[in-house]
Amino acid sequence: MSSEKITESLYQDAKKIIEANDKLSNKKERLHALECFKALGVPTKKVEDYKYCNLSKILTTKLTSDYAQVAEREIDTYPNPFHIIFNNGFLDEKASVLSDGVTIKQSEQSFKSDYPDAMEALCDALAVNYAIEVEAKTINPLTFVSHHYSDQNEALCFARVTLTASELSESEFVETFTSTGEQKKYVCALTTINMAAGSKLTHQKVIIGDIYDHYVSKVEAYLKRDAQLNSQTMTTGASVVRNNLYVAIEEQGAHVTVNGLYATRAEQLNDNFSHIAHKAAHTTSEQIFKGVLDDASRGAFTGKIMIHKDAQQVDSTQLNKNLLLDKRAHIDTRPQLEVYADDVKCVHGATIGQISEEEVFYLESRGIEKVNAQKILCHAFAKEVLNSCNNKDLTNWLDKKLFDHFERYALEKIS
Repeated sequence: MSSEKITESLYQDAKKIIEANDKLSNKKERLHALECFKALGVPTKKVEDYKYCNLSKILTTKLTSDYAQVAEREIDTYPNPFHIIFNNGFLDEKASVLSDGVTIKQSEQSFKSDYPDAMEALCDALAVNYAIEVEAKTINPLTFVSHHYSDQNEALCFARVTLTASELSESEFVETFTSTGEQKKYVCALTTINMAAGSKLTHQKVIIGDIYDHYVSKVEAYLKRDAQLNSQTMTTGASVVRNNLYVAIEEQGAHVTVNGLYATRAEQLNDNFSHIAHKAAHTTSEQIFKGVLDDASRGAFTGKIMIHKDAQQVDSTQLNKNLLLDKRAHIDTRPQLEVYADDVKCVHGATIGQISEEEVFYLESRGIEKVNAQKILCHAFAKEVLNSCNNKDLTNWLDKKLFDHFERYALEKIS
């Protein structure tokens, strides 16, 4: 089916759902977002930002029909006494446990007059937004789980969350995407992070999927004066993943750290698109994304750093490193830099390689067998990003999930 036919089919079905569902508020704004989706169309490789991820080739035209559907299921997620559970985009209040200083409520999102991305517009048109607000100075880590399931038919699901960190607050969130059911699931998710002056927030996004899962997700963050955001993303297992990240550093003194790890095998596709905008002077950012690709899998990384006019004294670094375990694996990497100020320090780069024979030889010279040396180097490459997480329990859990869903298979092949 062509992109035009998929777009029209989704548009017509979504319009019927919005007009018929009395539970959806702000129908005028939702219909405007839907019109923006129709005008942009489902992304194809002709869209520059999606040249490595042609959604028109994989996207279903079947929308979830029951937006209030909730089911009790055993969910594989980071174990935490404080957690929020969403089933197919709807809050499961009975299964959720909040820590002190955190509130959650169904709330209207901030609709945009113009959307840069068709899938973001479609998500705003149909998703129910949940607002999570951090009021306390320091809170315990909180997990919120976006769980999606499809037992009878394939379906396109939506999830939307807005995180607000109040002034001088400190918080840590683990956002995990999981699924059950042996039908294809297409998930479109949007997470918005608003950080007030002096706030500190850690956001860990984890996508652990299977062959039935397709994810298009976006995290957008807005930082005020002296705010500090630590953002991490780990994706593995899903058939197709498109990660979008947009960070706007809006006031002086703000800092963002962005780390990512993607591990693919078989014929999986993982596409990461990052845009960090320095809109104020005396701001800093650092970013490292790592990919480990096996078999005939494909990966992509586009990292755009934009230094706006008058954003002087900016210090920004970006690095994308990729390890290919198979000659059939392929990676496209595009570090990009746009600078409109004259007093800045920016470094960006990318590397693509295989396991270093010199490093293997060095370990062999220390009495380690070649196979074990290869395994150690493969694991160390992936582990570097995970170790940047300050939560040791979370790091150990991520380490285990990475091993279960990727490394076990890759290391067995090496042996």
